[in-house]
Amino acid sequence: MRTDKPESTFVRGPGPAVSSLANLLLMDHLAFEAGMDPIEFKFNNLYKDGDFDILGNKREGDNFQRMWSELLQLADIEARRKEIEEFNKANTFRKRGLDMTAVSYQIGYDRGRPSQVYLTVQGSDGSVTLTHSGAEMGQGLGVKCAQAVAAKLNIDLTLIKLKPTDSHVTPNNDVTGGSSTSEWNCQAAVNAAEQINQRLETLRAANPQDSWPALVGKAVSAGICLAAMGVFTADNAGRKAGRYCSTGVGAVEAEVDVLTGLYEIRRVDITMDVGRSINPGVDIGQIEGAFVMGMGYYLMERTVYDADSGRNLTDSTWEYKVPQAADTPRDFRVHILKSTSNPAAAMSTKAIGEPPICLAPLCVTAIKRAVEAYREARGKPRRHLTFDMPLTPERVLMLCETSEQDRLVARET
Repeated sequence: MRTDKPESTFVRGPGPAVSSLANLLLMDHLAFEAGMDPIEFKFNNLYKDGDFDILGNKREGDNFQRMWSELLQLADIEARRKEIEEFNKANTFRKRGLDMTAVSYQIGYDRGRPSQVYLTVQGSDGSVTLTHSGAEMGQGLGVKCAQAVAAKLNIDLTLIKLKPTDSHVTPNNDVTGGSSTSEWNCQAAVNAAEQINQRLETLRAANPQDSWPALVGKAVSAGICLAAMGVFTADNAGRKAGRYCSTGVGAVEAEVDVLTGLYEIRRVDITMDVGRSINPGVDIGQIEGAFVMGMGYYLMERTVYDADSGRNLTDSTWEYKVPQAADTPRDFRVHILKSTSNPAAAMSTKAIGEPPICLAPLCVTAIKRAVEAYREARGKPRRHLTFDMPLTPERVLMLCETSEQDRLVARET
């Protein structure tokens, strides 16, 4: 039934969030048919420098092999897989599973409109007001722009004063989205700061010992304009899609109660290549937030409509479940790859808002590994398991096909 009500949907990586799950399950199926370990199968099919992707772009600097090898060590994968095997042998009705995968996320498609940052320097104290053209939604856009300006002007970060986005100040802006707004506004901020530096160049050379406030005061007296608009418009430089790829590797361990279908995400390990991070604290927060948001999408969030009236039956958090604090991984470890850069982006950083959501499907395959362990232990037919999404406890229980005999044994023990 069609209605005039918009369908509820997710807003972080709306295309790749779906395709990354499909890709992971496809690789899982191929590994099953090939009779190979899924983790080994995926490692064997990682991009290497010099490979060409499906869009014809030459892959360079992805660091997949390095990240995979580092995460194997950091997360102690092989030892934990042995521990999981021993746990599964010792426990009949609780099983654990672990899986690994990688993500490659295209960043920076052309959208035509500019990103802009307007700077004004106050002669009274040397403070710098900054108005960017994006929408701050917790992604750290403002603080990253402030850091970019402070670094370019070589001044203390406390001198930067953020002002609300205002279309009278920065008109005709690009949208905020695509994980690239912070990067593009940072480049616009750098461009604006460079204009200020150029105007101060002669005065700075003549007064090398002056502090920033003293230098600014002399600039005002000399009639130098201390306001600048920095503009950046994306150019894909001949690439067929995106200016570069944000990449990462993740591992997830899950535990399943085969009598109820309830599960727990016990541990998550993620290594992301964020280039030269402007603010590691913000980037780690984005990685954690994107992953947990993905957990909700793949494991619990479901929109249900009444077949007759078309009314949304899941229009509140009582029915539409989203992750809460108790749902977050018990052990959550995020690693930022060291000593990397990204010449294609502002300040050699990489966008990080959406890519980590594409590692959250690992929750699905880790749960699947646990279910497979139970089915194998109970002598059930070996087959590639398929299921509807999201992977709720009810659907996990259906995959387990827990026998009535097992339920009787569990009650007696």
